[in-house]
Amino acid sequence: MSLGSLNRDWDDLATLDPLWAILSHKDRKFGKWELNEFFSTGKDEIEKIMKTTEELGYPTGGDVALDFGCGVGRLTRFLAKNFRQCYGVDISEIMIAKAREFNSSIQNCKFIPYTGEDLQMFKDDCLDFIYTSLVLQHLPDKKMIKSYISEFIRTLKKGGLLVFQLPHSFPIKHKAVHVKRLVYVLLNSLGFNKKFIFKKLNLTSMRLNFIPENEVIEFLESKGATVLKIQINSAGGVLNQSRTYFVTK
Repeated sequence: MSLGSLNRDWDDLATLDPLWAILSHKDRKFGKWELNEFFSTGKDEIEKIMKTTEELGYPTGGDVALDFGCGVGRLTRFLAKNFRQCYGVDISEIMIAKAREFNSSIQNCKFIPYTGEDLQMFKDDCLDFIYTSLVLQHLPDKKMIKSYISEFIRTLKKGGLLVFQLPHSFPIKHKAVHVKRLVYVLLNSLGFNKKFIFKKLNLTSMRLNFIPENEVIEFLESKGATVLKIQINSAGGVLNQSRTYFVTK
């Protein structure tokens, strides 16, 4: 799958229901997120993550942070309170435009669209902190997920901290997400209205993916990274099947 196709998928979601696309609570679908409530979830999430980073003693510097797959800046704005400069990157230019609008008053946030399978806008060993949550699971395959994790490690400073969430597995019932996506893509290609497909047929272009914990650890170690902590959680709505990895190098 090309990044162009992935970009179109997320531009569609950013147009149809941007807040739900980022935080997909069933009772908030079809525009039911209230903006302040939505952003408050980001505040709570970052506060918990930063508490864990303090316990770990990483990152050792507080200069530059990256929020990968930033969407409208739900997490970026709160990461920025802990670092001199905070970058949010996203594949959807529509999401980036909304992030810039919603966070225009926060001077140390910069939002950048990316179009490649790497993070070439960032040099080696330049980031103190990298965070990504509810993002990698939406990439099309393991190869692409691992490619971005490699980029995180490349751009992370010595003594920096990478924190990423990724499902360990999915129940069989979650395969229905892929079926729904295929039907969405088919109907879209036949010229059906996207709002009709989304709102009336309850179909989206979203996909779900995972990598088992042991495979993630093996991959990180092969790249010279050190796993400091792994949290078992239910991020993404799957009970105890998600992992949050705290990694340094």
